[in-house]
Amino acid sequence: MDFAYSPDDVAMRHEVKAWLDEHLVGDVALLGQSTRFTPEDWKVRVAWEQELGRDGWVGLSWPEMFGGREATVTEELVFAQEYALADGPSVRASRGEPARAHAHRVRL
Repeated sequence: MDFAYSPDDVAMRHEVKAWLDEHLVGDVALLGQSTRFTPEDWKVRVAWEQELGRDGWVGLSWPEMFGGREATVTEELVFAQEYALADGPSVRASRGEPARAHAHRVRL
């Protein structure tokens, strides 16, 4: 069995890493993987999850017409790996996806 990533998966990894390098900065980067959810953090977390949603990093496997990327399971794994390696903030939601970004997407 070949467990190597496909060229599409490798391209996805580069895209995710580049996006996180550009966007995971400032106050949101300071949150890291902290599970602290204080009132002071809340606005930063909400804005971050909305930014993830606007740029299509929430609901990765959803159809494009609903804001997803129609990502494969492997592409979702690649995103999760890069997000963790970048020390992206933990989120509060079901099934590991940012609830606020979902709410933002529904309002589009």
